[in-house]
Amino acid sequence: MIAMPVPEEKGPWWPRFTNAALHPVQWLRTTTGNGPLYALLVLFGLNMVDEFDRTGFAVLLPNIRTDFGLSNSQLLTIIAVVGFFALGLSVPLAMLADRSNRV
Repeated sequence: MIAMPVPEEKGPWWPRFTNAALHPVQWLRTTTGNGPLYALLVLFGLNMVDEFDRTGFAVLLPNIRTDFGLSNSQLLTIIAVVGFFALGLSVPLAMLADRSNRV
């Protein structure tokens, strides 16, 4: 690793910041303790898709309301039903995934 002098006006975080900018993969490996980097990137990608799903739904709500002629209470009821449905099925599906053969 390249030892870089720390400028006085910078803080003690400066070498870690510059090493992360110069060698991002090496920085990720040391940050995760040489853990599985692929799994971390897959989880990051899945979280990103989940956030895009939520954002897209929020952006499209006004168009959905006008196209179907729904009131605010009807729209919020649909959102609540979808949320409770996802919440209610997450634990049984996780239990099924733990007990079933994945290969």
